[in-house]
Amino acid sequence: MPPKAPAIDNETYLSSSQDWQGWFNRLERTARRKDVWEYFDPDQLDGPTLTKPILPTVDEYLRELNDIAKRDFDEQHNSWEERGRQGREPAQPAEIHVLSTSHIKTLEQRREEHKFRLADYKLNHDVVMGICEGFDRTVDASWMDLTKEAQTPREVVQALRRNVSQTEQETADQASVTYNKVMTAVSRTVDPQEWYKRWEKARMDGERYKIPEVQGRNAISSFLQVSEKMYPTLATTHRVNFQASSNYRIDDQLVTLKVIGDLFIKFAQSESTRDRKRKAAVFGLQQNPDARNGPSSSTQPPTHTSSMTKASSTRGCRRTPTITSLREPRS
Repeated sequence: MPPKAPAIDNETYLSSSQDWQGWFNRLERTARRKDVWEYFDPDQLDGPTLTKPILPTVDEYLRELNDIAKRDFDEQHNSWEERGRQGREPAQPAEIHVLSTSHIKTLEQRREEHKFRLADYKLNHDVVMGICEGFDRTVDASWMDLTKEAQTPREVVQALRRNVSQTEQETADQASVTYNKVMTAVSRTVDPQEWYKRWEKARMDGERYKIPEVQGRNAISSFLQVSEKMYPTLATTHRVNFQASSNYRIDDQLVTLKVIGDLFIKFAQSESTRDRKRKAAVFGLQQNPDARNGPSSSTQPPTHTSSMTKASSTRGCRRTPTITSLREPRS
């Protein structure tokens, strides 16, 4: 049977083990965003199930009260037996057939609470059912046949994972392939911020499955080598310092792959802001050529700079270049 066409753009269609991780990740993101993941999470073997709350009734409350009275009596009687039957034997309580005034008030409070629980249930039920309807749209019918005995959304996901998902090693291998693909898709024309988004996702997946490409000093060296194609000054500076020290730190943080990635995106954002300001300034000059010469000499006040001011402006200690001072040459 040919796979069904996804009904919504960007949906992942589950028809083989290679599709599992992408399909599952999308399901988890959707369910978490809608705050109903607890009903789908396959790792929660004893997780909650979506059950419609029952309206409290008089008969139900009477059974509860009599059960409580019997339980209390059993505890008291057992205690009396353990004391060697010393003292008066506890009397068996009379069965309750009519609610007292306080019990009626409690029942009314429970019924008010039931209204809120029912509203919450209906909201969650609509959301969960909406996600479950997506199963028929995004999962191949042959795989859905394996979930016929499932009674809850969680059991459906568990059944699919047992039958469709890749082995842990296959998933790790796929994460390795994806990471290497991102690392090689770099050139001076690539958008650094867009590239970083793909890299960060690949890095997180790689760390989740403990692939070697994201571990140790080699992972950091490789990242700096790749980022040099986009920001030569930044990458070269940190690569030299990193190679020279086994305890290299940035802003008092020991450098890890995540730390160097955070540094990269902050620098990329800073460079992007600087380029926008430069383009805006150039555009302004094109619109107003007279602004090139600045204010006329007749209206510009004289400027006097004392030798003390000049000296103070250059006085001070030399500092290690930071993100803001490592400007890339304009291409």
